[in-house]
Amino acid sequence: MKIGIIGTGRIGTGLAKRWTEAGHSVLLGSRDAGKATGIAAAVGAQGGTYQQAVDFGEVVVLTTPWEAAEETLHSLTGLAGKTLIETTNKLRDPRPETSTELIARWSNGAKVVKAFNTVFAQIIHTPPAERLARADIPMVGDHADAKALAAGLIRDAGFNPLDAGGMANARHVENLAAFIIALGYGEGLGTGLSYQFVRVTP
Repeated sequence: MKIGIIGTGRIGTGLAKRWTEAGHSVLLGSRDAGKATGIAAAVGAQGGTYQQAVDFGEVVVLTTPWEAAEETLHSLTGLAGKTLIETTNKLRDPRPETSTELIARWSNGAKVVKAFNTVFAQIIHTPPAERLARADIPMVGDHADAKALAAGLIRDAGFNPLDAGGMANARHVENLAAFIIALGYGEGLGTGLSYQFVRVTP
């Protein structure tokens, strides 16, 4: 599959590495195409601009910091009808909508799926064979076909997809992210911590 990743930070580069290893073609997009090319080469991907990532990808993945998401999405064309996986967390923004709801508004008809927002970049960068457990990645969205694509990419990155329902549940998934960030940083448990949901009774 052709995957366009918007953002060259730790989440974007980690996912690019995992997906190129799984046989996907990946283009990492940055505001600075030259910068993206160098970073992408280190993880086996191509580099380009944000718009080139959108044009390239059958699936597009937004990994910019939340603070850059609105401006970035308003600058792009061609997202309508595409699966857009967004990994952001809106932790200190006072607007009542979730990040997923706002991104759906700003992305002009993309099929938005929230995923990878509850896992630290350190874990994504760790090869699956070296991890102590296979973490669950909750995903939410209103389009079954987009969630099916996202589920496959979650597996290819070495995680278990957990269908957490429609976009209305994005708030709960964002709260999971806020909680694990508080545990990892505030309580000193570190960034090797993640979620694994277990059925305890039938």
